[in-house]
Amino acid sequence: MKFIHSLLFFLLCCSCLAQQGINGLVKDADTGEALISASITIGQQGTFTEVDGSYQLILEPGDYTVVGSYIGYENFQLELVVEKDQFTMLNLNLVPTKMLLETATITGSKFERSLGKAPVSISLLTPELLESNNTVRIDKMIDRVPGVQMIDGQANIRGGSGFSYGAGSRVMLLVDEIPALQVDAGLANWVDVPVENISQVEVIKGASSVLYGSSAMNGIIHVRTGYASSDPVTKVNLSYKTFDTPRDPKKQWWDKAPTDIIFSGVHKQKFGKLDFVFNAFYNDESKIYQSDNGTTETSDDSPMYSVKGRTGLKLRYRISDRLNIGINSNYTRIKSATPFLWKNPARGAYQSFPGAITEGVKTRFYVDPFLKYYDKSGAKHQLLSRLYYTFNDQNNNQSNKSLSEYIEYQYQKNFKELGFLSTSGLSAQLANSDSDLFGDTTFTSRNIAVYSQLEKEFYQQLNLLFGIRLENNVQLSPEEFMGVNIPEGRDVDSKFIARGAMNYQIGKASFLRGSFGQAYRYPTITERFITTTFGGLNIFSNPNLEPETGWSAEMGIKQGYQILGINGFLDGAVFWNQYDNMMEFTFVQNDFGVGFRSENVGDIDIKGFEVNALGTRRLSKFGLNFMIGYTYIDPKYRNFEGNEALQSSLSSSVKIVNNVLITQPAINILKYRSQHNLKSDVEFAWKNIKIGANYVRLSKVDNIDFLLANFAAIREYRSINNDGYSILDLRGSYEIKFNDAFKTKISLVAKNVMNEEYTLRPGLLEEPRNYGIRIDVTF
Repeated sequence: MKFIHSLLFFLLCCSCLAQQGINGLVKDADTGEALISASITIGQQGTFTEVDGSYQLILEPGDYTVVGSYIGYENFQLELVVEKDQFTMLNLNLVPTKMLLETATITGSKFERSLGKAPVSISLLTPELLESNNTVRIDKMIDRVPGVQMIDGQANIRGGSGFSYGAGSRVMLLVDEIPALQVDAGLANWVDVPVENISQVEVIKGASSVLYGSSAMNGIIHVRTGYASSDPVTKVNLSYKTFDTPRDPKKQWWDKAPTDIIFSGVHKQKFGKLDFVFNAFYNDESKIYQSDNGTTETSDDSPMYSVKGRTGLKLRYRISDRLNIGINSNYTRIKSATPFLWKNPARGAYQSFPGAITEGVKTRFYVDPFLKYYDKSGAKHQLLSRLYYTFNDQNNNQSNKSLSEYIEYQYQKNFKELGFLSTSGLSAQLANSDSDLFGDTTFTSRNIAVYSQLEKEFYQQLNLLFGIRLENNVQLSPEEFMGVNIPEGRDVDSKFIARGAMNYQIGKASFLRGSFGQAYRYPTITERFITTTFGGLNIFSNPNLEPETGWSAEMGIKQGYQILGINGFLDGAVFWNQYDNMMEFTFVQNDFGVGFRSENVGDIDIKGFEVNALGTRRLSKFGLNFMIGYTYIDPKYRNFEGNEALQSSLSSSVKIVNNVLITQPAINILKYRSQHNLKSDVEFAWKNIKIGANYVRLSKVDNIDFLLANFAAIREYRSINNDGYSILDLRGSYEIKFNDAFKTKISLVAKNVMNEEYTLRPGLLEEPRNYGIRIDVTF
């Protein structure tokens, strides 16, 4: 009997050892990096790759069709034979997809998913589009995204913000998943973004405070920078721009047109386990604006200037397949003079109002150490951090410096068997700001937050998402500021918010989505305590400013298509945003004079809809890329009726009748918003030639601040120049390929071709028609 038992055990062991199937590695075809959790399926059987990209699947002998897939990559399919007692090695190198719906995004849920399955509205910008438009600052290109409007450097998504005078953003800027706003002011420093090393820009429309915090109540702009690929790559470019005569020649003050010279470059290379990226940027710009009061370094017949320099270093070291560490850094230095208000809208339109110039040297740098670790269960542990220093040495008693520290721990686990994914995290941010703007007093702000999100997939069609966040804010200040008592010099506020979303695949390329997210924003130090004056205008503090809250809801549908070799999608969405106790800078008059002050203006309501169409064709010698989108908003005050104080603070439409300026009655539309927003971009390619056009149409701005309209003839200008504006840009390029590694491209760009005279915000005229040439070399 013992012999029989031993024999059976031996035969059982042999049968376990005598297995067969397939195994191998799955990698990115361009970078050679392992793809974690890639799917390997054979019929009804399947598995996922480990953290090193490896997989193994035990099969019976026979003929099989193997499919390898990963978000953002083309599927790989192969017929093979599995022999008895043998493992067949199959290594897969997946190629990034060309299907727009399959493009990988990360911002909407903090993990990669295809664009079609995203639960919120997302728009994408590619590095090719940035390059072809000769983009120097990323905000200039974000302004071409449907539903987005940049007003003096402030992002406005679907009417969620107006003109905020450089403080208190409702849109979070992220660079590689880390918040990049200047904390004390809630300000996006767009020059710091390394345009020369962008891999993708994701624009999220709608409340995102649950995952990303206070400043994300209106949306997110996430800039993802590039890493080294399998082969070393160096890219450099040189560009030159000059200006034409304005539509009204009387507004031209210059004899020799101002110019703009730009040089930038990036080098990416792998050194064993080390990824190395270095980027640099230099911009010498003579602006179209002129000082007219002799207070700047420029003479009266010279343009204002701007000299910008930026360098960046990005390092990542793979200690093992499970653990990698790295550090990103950036240094920016800017010497510039910037006007706030024109002298007048006639001959002085490109000259500064006396005293309304900010001039000085700005120095900023940040260092971002990070760590990413995959444990044996496949869970991801990620540690992100940032040290951010800013020093602005400026005139008009506006110098300031700040230091902020940010750290975030994130845990993410994909329970594949149960079909749900969990993301949780803890973040903390501390900022100290010392500024002439705050009466040369040091202020401190602190933010601590914890968040968690669960996503469940049903039947590979329906995805449900639910997330929560608890956020605590503290501001430390003097116990008395400008006559206002602040108990113990301390303000504390906590808020619990939640979000829910769904995405249902109703067809092969049809996706229905819906989302609801609560929003919350705590006032920045600048919004509460800024006190300064320039050009006869004051900016007043408001220590009693309270946080704002709200919510954002959306229903949308995305339909993919393939027609005549063109693949793309159509997208439509209706949205509804509400904000309570909304904070906005408002023009006021008090015992100290007239000027701006951040105030809680009340409760607002924004309803609207948005439609988009995108497509691309990349076949043979002919290529086509296009993007078109239209957004309509109905932005209203919920406390408008019977509110005489609010109504009297607005300057609505004006017109001239019989040479008399007539002010129309105030209408219920939020300040500095355009209700109609049309954006489009199209590019044709034939062999090595590309020709493209970009068109923007925005409707008029109905309301601005009543008191601001009294300055510098702004009201008079609006009486004859407030019909909205249309901007057409044209571009063309020719590329010469010497081999696969070495190529050069020459581009010509004409912007504002119709020479439209327009303002993005009152009192500052935008650039007239201008021309540029750019040379790009890649080797």
